[in-house]
Amino acid sequence: MTDEKEIRNAIGRYLEKIAAELGDVPAQDKDAILTDVEAHIYEALKQRAGEDATLGDLEAVLAQMAPPSSYATNGAGDGCAAETRPRFAKLPIIAACLAPFGFIMILSGMSNGMNPWPASASWIWYIVLPLGVASPFAVTVLGFLSISKIRASKGRLIGMPLAVAATIFYPIVISNAALAAVFEPMGRRALAIFIVIMIPCDIALAIYVRRRATRPLKPGEFA
Repeated sequence: MTDEKEIRNAIGRYLEKIAAELGDVPAQDKDAILTDVEAHIYEALKQRAGEDATLGDLEAVLAQMAPPSSYATNGAGDGCAAETRPRFAKLPIIAACLAPFGFIMILSGMSNGMNPWPASASWIWYIVLPLGVASPFAVTVLGFLSISKIRASKGRLIGMPLAVAATIFYPIVISNAALAAVFEPMGRRALAIFIVIMIPCDIALAIYVRRRATRPLKPGEFA
C-alpha cells in the first residue's frame, strides 16, 4: 500500500477526533467504538483501492462516514453518548434469535412423531412450528435488510459480521444439506470429497459477501 505511513497517521488523527468527542464515555466502550471504526475504515479502503490506496482514497472513504462531531457526548456530564454514537443494529440480533427455531423444528421432526413434547406442553409445538417454518426466510431477509441499513448508516450502526452471517447462514445450510443428500448414496468416499470441497466454497462465499457488504457506496448507489 503506497503512502502507508501517511494513511496510518491520517486514520490516527481521525480516531483521535472521535475519541475527543466521546468525552467521558467509559474507556472500554470507547476502545470498542474506535476499534470498530478503524476496522471499518481499513476494510472500506481495501475494497476501494486494494493494496495501492492513496490519501485521496482515504479522504473519499472518510467523506462517506459519519463526521467525528457526530460522536459527541450529550454534555450532561454523565458520560452518556449522544444518539449519533455508533450502536449495534437491532435487525441482525433479531435474526440471530430466530435462527435456532429452524433447527429445533428439524430435530423435532426427526423424533418419534411430529410433536415430541408431552401433552401437557404440546402448546410449545404451536409456537415452534410457525417460527421454524418462517425462520429460514425471515433470517435471510433480515440479514439482507441489516446489511443495507448498516451500509447506509455511514458508521452509525455496527454489527456487519452478524448481518452477513444471518444472510448466508440458511442458504449455506440448506444447499449443503441438499447436496449432501445427493452424495450420501454414492458412499462415504464421495461424501467425504463433497465435504472437503464445500467447506472452502462456503468460506469463500462468506468472504465474498462480507467484502461486498463492506465496500464503500458509490455516489448515487443504494445500500
